[in-house]
Amino acid sequence: MGVIDAALNPVLGWLFLIPPWLAILFLSCVLALLGTLIQKWMTDQAKLRRLREDTKKNQKKHRELLKTDPEKALKLQQQMLPAQMEMMREGLKPLIVTMIPFLLIAIWMGSHFAFEPILPDEPFTIIVRFADGVSGDATLTAAQDVLIDEATKPIAGGTAQWTLRAPAGTHTISLSAAGGIVQDNRTVLVTVERAYEAPNPPRKGLVAEFSASNAKLAPLGPVSLFGWRPGWIAVYILFSIPISILLRKALNVV
Repeated sequence: MGVIDAALNPVLGWLFLIPPWLAILFLSCVLALLGTLIQKWMTDQAKLRRLREDTKKNQKKHRELLKTDPEKALKLQQQMLPAQMEMMREGLKPLIVTMIPFLLIAIWMGSHFAFEPILPDEPFTIIVRFADGVSGDATLTAAQDVLIDEATKPIAGGTAQWTLRAPAGTHTISLSAAGGIVQDNRTVLVTVERAYEAPNPPRKGLVAEFSASNAKLAPLGPVSLFGWRPGWIAVYILFSIPISILLRKALNVV
């Protein structure tokens, strides 16, 4: 993530200063426009239109032949395959090119718009879930400026939980459990900026989960769709589909 942030933050960092939904709308417009222009420039639009029109006509004819002459319908379907393959090949070229910037920006968005940051001096929770069979006490330790409600907690139902407060910065939270048999640590980023460490990175071994309580970001705020508050991916899709359709019509791209 450091490399992607170093490359994109100078260009896109200003998006942290505006509401998340507006930032996602802007990126949806940029990516949709980029994809539409690449589609226009990298494909033979006249050829694609001709292939699409021929395909529509043949599909209509195929449906009619299915009712009257299935054998001719099968032959027509086989004749349609080369045109369909050609359309697919034409579409693959811009798809491959647009995939690179899309993936980079999607990764960047996922690291800044999926969760709320942990704010300085505000309480947050560390939750540790242990593998089956781990019992006893668990102890959490950190630097002196990180306040922990109670360092040692009993493992109840395979889980232990702590409430912490910390100043701005990156803090390492260390875990020891089951008489020192279990050792693990977690890096927590506390900041007023729109950034965070992965809230629940994958764990193997005796610690199944070691996560901070980053709340999921709802870009639309209190707005819900039938009780559902979409995350950044859903909001991006909701924005990008109609934007792409409008841009294709405006730029006459098939």
